[in-house]
Amino acid sequence: MQPVTADAASKKKKKASRPALAVSPINQKNPKYASIVIDAETGTILSSDSADALRHPASLTKMMTLMMVFDALANGKLQPNQRIPISKKAAAMPASKLGLPAGSSIRLDDAMSSLATLSANDMSVALAEAIGGTESEFARKMTAKAKAIGMSRTQYYNASGLPNQYQVTTARDQARLARYILKNYPSQARLFAKQRFDYNGRTYRNHNRLMETYAGMDCCKTGFINASGFNLVASAKRDGRRVIGVVFGGRTTVTRNVHMASLLDKGFDKAKTIDKDIRIAAQRTPAPSTNQRAAESAALAAVTSSTVQPAVPLKEEIVLASASENHEVVQEAYRAAQASTETALQVKKIQPAPNPYAPATQPQTLGTITLRDNNPAPAQLQQASLTALPATTNGWAIQIGAYQTRLATDQAIFSAQRKLPAHLKKTQTMVVPLRTADASWMFRARLGGFTQSEAAEACRYFKDCLLISPQAY
Repeated sequence: MQPVTADAASKKKKKASRPALAVSPINQKNPKYASIVIDAETGTILSSDSADALRHPASLTKMMTLMMVFDALANGKLQPNQRIPISKKAAAMPASKLGLPAGSSIRLDDAMSSLATLSANDMSVALAEAIGGTESEFARKMTAKAKAIGMSRTQYYNASGLPNQYQVTTARDQARLARYILKNYPSQARLFAKQRFDYNGRTYRNHNRLMETYAGMDCCKTGFINASGFNLVASAKRDGRRVIGVVFGGRTTVTRNVHMASLLDKGFDKAKTIDKDIRIAAQRTPAPSTNQRAAESAALAAVTSSTVQPAVPLKEEIVLASASENHEVVQEAYRAAQASTETALQVKKIQPAPNPYAPATQPQTLGTITLRDNNPAPAQLQQASLTALPATTNGWAIQIGAYQTRLATDQAIFSAQRKLPAHLKKTQTMVVPLRTADASWMFRARLGGFTQSEAAEACRYFKDCLLISPQAY
């Protein structure tokens, strides 16, 4: 007997005569629908629809289960040659499953392969127990990991994705999860690309049949329960560019796959348009004058000398957040800095309230900034680095570059503001930190507060400029 999908009990109740999922306006009438497509490298949103609406992940849950296994292998909690015991609870799980009896065991790599291809519920529980002791404790660890990587609206209560009304996520969160796995575990992510899994003389096909026909697709996972519809997280790479797509609420696997293929095609097309705009912007970028370069070099030198840690303890500390966090806190800190009579401000890391729209990054210390009354250049640069986008602003932004140090980022922002014509100088500035795969930090320099047309115009003044929509903040 062939195993059915991860949520077989729910799928058998599905009526084949239900209307097909298609592109808008039908999607707008489907309360289970949500989607997002992003550029895997930059995180730029290429399309989205209800991306922050709560949805049930179903067997997309197993992506997080496998990522927890990747973590456990990395930190030594699990060993590559380890055998995973099958408990009574694991053996009693409904299909889809391998069906191993209680008291038996399975090689770790076989258990992992069965999750990625067959979506085996029994192996989900077995792996959860091997890492967390119990499935419920493992689910708590899953949720904690989700929050840590920016999946702020996701809650896990089991390792398989079988129906639980409280187990919820969003399309945006699932895109973040896929992006995290692809960036931090690129070798292990190849597991999702396996089209077949051989075990005990049987061959199991991957449930993601779109991977067999869509050029460049090598990831990720399907899912289904009645409450969610047919879900899919997919990623494909073409001409050196990778995009990630998420679809919730498909009415059938066929129409879901057709819709995902359409979204990915449009995502690749839009990414090419962005590349073209960048090339046009580079051709139109005015070269800075010799005097401008000299002025910026002088300003940078002044700030470099002003960032030395003061030798005496400070009497007052101002706590700032990065631009991806609480904007009011940043602005209040800057106002306090202007009024302060102290010679320096100590900037510390804070933990803001969870923000479902914040990038999947951790808040970072912004550094120590010294104020000097007789040197206007560092004061100008300091304002560029501390002024943040107001919380009430929902405008477009542009990204002018990404840098390895805050100093270089501030210099770029300072230089960028000087390049813009008068009618575009109403900008607010943002510094968005990004953790890279090698555990180092990059700082993305952005100017915000534009309309879409203003952002496009401003981008023409800079090389390698990216447009950032309000939904991408």
